[in-house]
Amino acid sequence: NRLATAKLDAETLLNVMERSSICYSLKDENLNYVYCSRAFENVFTKKTEFINDFQLFDKPTASSIQSNDRSFFDAQLNEESKEKLRLINAELLSVVVNRTLIKIGDDTLLLSTFNEIKNLEELNTTNKKLEKQGEFEVYEKILYRFSSIIFSQKKEKEIFFGVAQLCIDVLNLQDFAIYIYDEKQAVLQQVLVASKNRPFNWIENDDLIRLSLDQGITGKCARLRQTILVEDTKQSPDYIQDSNPGVTELAVPIVYNNELLGVIDTESAEYGRYDARIIKILEGIASLLAIKLNELANYKDLEQKTNIFSSVIKDNPTCVALLDEDLRYIEVSNKWREQFLKKKDQDIIGRNHFKLYPNIPYRWKQYITSALSGKSIRIDRETYQKRNGDIEIYKAQMSPWFKHEQVIGGFYSL
Repeated sequence: NRLATAKLDAETLLNVMERSSICYSLKDENLNYVYCSRAFENVFTKKTEFINDFQLFDKPTASSIQSNDRSFFDAQLNEESKEKLRLINAELLSVVVNRTLIKIGDDTLLLSTFNEIKNLEELNTTNKKLEKQGEFEVYEKILYRFSSIIFSQKKEKEIFFGVAQLCIDVLNLQDFAIYIYDEKQAVLQQVLVASKNRPFNWIENDDLIRLSLDQGITGKCARLRQTILVEDTKQSPDYIQDSNPGVTELAVPIVYNNELLGVIDTESAEYGRYDARIIKILEGIASLLAIKLNELANYKDLEQKTNIFSSVIKDNPTCVALLDEDLRYIEVSNKWREQFLKKKDQDIIGRNHFKLYPNIPYRWKQYITSALSGKSIRIDRETYQKRNGDIEIYKAQMSPWFKHEQVIGGFYSL
């Protein structure tokens, strides 16, 4: 129909639409508002009085609405269109507009209904959040793969090879290198070089490339303890060209509690190769490596101290035995072995004292119990039958040793 008519009275129809919470407006031939539903006011305006679109929408939107309304008035055809409307408060809405001409008395009015109303600003914000959430999940999965490699290995070479392989395979890097910081010499030592089309190279001591902290982009990264991205190496005075020069270079520091441990360095023949995603992942890898390298350093330090301690006990000229809280032997001196073992090379480390000597006197058990409770026991006269049957009289002392303050780790006997 060119002109919508209804057997129902038009005003009655509008009342039904109002009660149904339909969003609609009525305009006269001058495109001024005659009536708007409460739903319309809730969506498009907080004003109680307004005449035309220029009081509700920004100027470009109002002009577009008026143009569409005028064209519809002139053609007098039913029309549905999807439009974007920006309000005066800058909100951007997406709506589906249905226009129809109706007769109320002698007046011809434009009835516009608004459906599928969406706030595009909120939608964009939601989409961005979902996109970021998706990126975070990918980032977590990638770092999980790297953490599995890093924390499942116990040697630097195996760790670095695994990380380099994943960086080339997963991140599609052309080139990857790891430098370790030598604090005594204040230099970075290149220990691994990996390339996509060449075998990985683990560099031994004699062939180490050494950089001071004022050399190259890698040195600058270490000196500042911050990620350095050089988009065009030709323009960088810090760039050091090697046999396979790149046009862009990225260096990421490996830092633990503000202590420099090393640097990850990568170069590419492509401009713009290292985006925010790559940088974020490499920084995450550097953090994981920092934790592992610190763990290895602590383990080496503990191992060294343990070896020194063990040597001191073994070479002690007296009879010394060190046991843990479960009465398992940790270490004994060579003199102790000669005195108390049937065979000097008998392996007793880790074995339980009572299982080795099930028939020891009850008083000895009391001495051990007292030592484990924190008391030092001095024995001025004790007898012991040697392997040849001779009875020997000796003095002894049993004292607790501590794991840390107030926590007993076992006891030692002299």
